[in-house]
Amino acid sequence: MDLRQLEVFTNLAESLNHSKTAENLHLSQPALSRIIQRIESEAGVTLFYRNHREVQLTKNGKLFYDDSKSLINSYSKALQRTRNSLNREQSNLTIGTTDTPLEQAILPEMIKAFHREYPNCKIFLEGFDHNRLKHHLIDHDSDVIFTTHDDITDLAEVKCYHLFSGHFVALVPADHHLSDREELALDDLAGEKILLMDNNWCPPEQLKLQETIRKKVDDLDISYVTLGSSVS
Repeated sequence: MDLRQLEVFTNLAESLNHSKTAENLHLSQPALSRIIQRIESEAGVTLFYRNHREVQLTKNGKLFYDDSKSLINSYSKALQRTRNSLNREQSNLTIGTTDTPLEQAILPEMIKAFHREYPNCKIFLEGFDHNRLKHHLIDHDSDVIFTTHDDITDLAEVKCYHLFSGHFVALVPADHHLSDREELALDDLAGEKILLMDNNWCPPEQLKLQETIRKKVDDLDISYVTLGSSVS
């Protein structure tokens, strides 16, 4: 298995679409399928669920994706450091994110502003769940991560900078019967279909709220969602 094959795997794991990955990497779909089959054969496990309509990562596929993404990021950073070894002004910054809607909204503008101030700094983004990102920060695989204050209270060796304050909200369709409420009580959620975050992607306070909802609200239809997939 080589780096190119890992790049093909990670691209498909992120797009979950054979046509998009084939187009992104300039491959024919049969060539793409052969690469994935070779990877699965070498790994000895099934990495994707497939049918005529969609592709989804298996549990083993998600584990392999996390490690493969780390390897590719490490290779890219090592290559960049080597290329810039003679240029003292060149530096790298690795930012860890969990790809929340807030990060999606603010991070592009923050990166643009940072790049204007430090045009010679190369920026790498890596997306993992918040627990994995904390380990990356401690191990110096990430230089900075975006998370909530309650998530790093156990990390005495890191410095936290306050960027935003906020509160939990429930997102509902505009035509939903709860959409005109300014605030919701737990009982308002009774009988509703609800999406909660997978535990690995929840910071502590959000996880506490989700557990409260799960235990105290009657007749809930709950699905759990994580990055790139959902399971009921």
